[in-house]
Amino acid sequence: MPFFDLLISACEQNPRRIAVRCGEEASSFSQHFSRVSRAAHVLRMTLGLASNDRFAVLSRNSGDYLELVHAALLGAAIVVPLNVRASEPELAAVLRDAGCRTLFFSNEFRDLAERLNDVTPIENIIQIGVDQRAGNDYRELLQDATEWLPKRPDASDIAFIMYTSGTTGRAKGVVIEHGAMTNDIYKTGIATNLTQGYTFLLHAPLFHIASIRGFGLAPATGSTVVLLPRFDPHRIVQEIKAHDVNTTSFIASTVRNMLELPDFHGAALPSLTTIGYGSAPMHPAVLRQLMNAFPDAEFVNWYGMTETCGHVSVLTGLDHKRGGRRLMSCGRTMPGIGVRVVDEAGSPVNRGIVGEITVSGDNLMRGYWNQPPLKADHMGRSWFPTGDAGYLDECGYLYLVGRIRDLIITGGENVAPGEVESVLCSHPAVHQAVVFGVDDPKWGEAVHACVSTASNTQLSVDELRAHCRTQLAGYKVPKHIDIHDEPFPMSGSNKIDRNLVKSRYLQCYPSSANTI
Repeated sequence: MPFFDLLISACEQNPRRIAVRCGEEASSFSQHFSRVSRAAHVLRMTLGLASNDRFAVLSRNSGDYLELVHAALLGAAIVVPLNVRASEPELAAVLRDAGCRTLFFSNEFRDLAERLNDVTPIENIIQIGVDQRAGNDYRELLQDATEWLPKRPDASDIAFIMYTSGTTGRAKGVVIEHGAMTNDIYKTGIATNLTQGYTFLLHAPLFHIASIRGFGLAPATGSTVVLLPRFDPHRIVQEIKAHDVNTTSFIASTVRNMLELPDFHGAALPSLTTIGYGSAPMHPAVLRQLMNAFPDAEFVNWYGMTETCGHVSVLTGLDHKRGGRRLMSCGRTMPGIGVRVVDEAGSPVNRGIVGEITVSGDNLMRGYWNQPPLKADHMGRSWFPTGDAGYLDECGYLYLVGRIRDLIITGGENVAPGEVESVLCSHPAVHQAVVFGVDDPKWGEAVHACVSTASNTQLSVDELRAHCRTQLAGYKVPKHIDIHDEPFPMSGSNKIDRNLVKSRYLQCYPSSANTI
């Protein structure tokens, strides 16, 4: 059943249940569906978009934004969510590449939207939200529209194009079809055992694939979505308390921020029974602290990427209860998804051997916008090379060790930055760590590290290297360590911007006072 039918069914079965909350505004499923169908009318009849035309949204999370996304998922047009952290030239490049005809924006980004309108082929810029200017007001257009449903999209039609963060170069548009998204919704629902009637707190940005559990699974199961404009630890706790939120998901790097709050624990938040996390490996000590804070909750760890609708494998609640070494894994592949770990020649490697993770499945992207589609093998399956380095154990649990391009070869030995970063972060004074290789005349590459310290802590390089020697082979211990008392810059997907950290380090190396 496509999302088109899932949303209609949810609205018919739960007309009075709250579908969306955002700040002081709330809409029942009946009200939300009415607004979504009128948004579809605005896109097709008022603005003249065809089903294969693209429109972009430049905004933080809001009810209006979600309506436009759902109108696209009904088949009205193709939505291109824009990263609000991207620079003006980056956004202009995305709008040109996608060929967007219309740009919706919130008041916060008015000036930027007007500048983008001058340098791209956009035909309409329309403000969403509560601070509209007459003449380009989405809500005014909605009032004048009638309820209207487009033709049910085929599984092979495009639902949305989500541009990757582009930290390794120019951003690429990931083309997700309606069928792939629907398949991902079903897989996610099965993996989490989430049924109808729960309340999901969505604080991941709608331009990030991590939000799919909020804009896809929750409404499709007749459940409530509580939207936050951005990640805000204090607001998250407030919303969980105010609306009896049952489940939410965190990017692993943000969990430390949540655990610093005095009332982020099960006794203070008894309604929170399922906690998801992903996007990057979580340090074992942080995961233990989180599980201890919510002893009765179920935990789910996701591994995936935009190209797979966000999901490849899952470490289930039962896996977490069993504990042990596999808590450091990304779990096992979800139904209908294939994973192969391959060497540089593309040949599968044995279990336990690190290689590149490749993925196939019915939730895989069609390809990148304006680029050739993925090629199929002799069995008719398309395999996507993720660029992630990892391995499978004897029971099929997948372990992520970093990015293939980030692997350090020092003296002929492979060093996974993630392993070293995990050890560095196990020191109580370390908040963040980035490990990378630097050309070295003796070893080929030498292991270097940048760390940021936790607030109000003191740390010496000698102390940190001694800590590493207790847990790492000698060749894995960083030859150089640079200590900072400020957090590292983050990318648009709320991960540490490794390239920027490395480039800043190399600019000052070897003159940094804390480098040895």
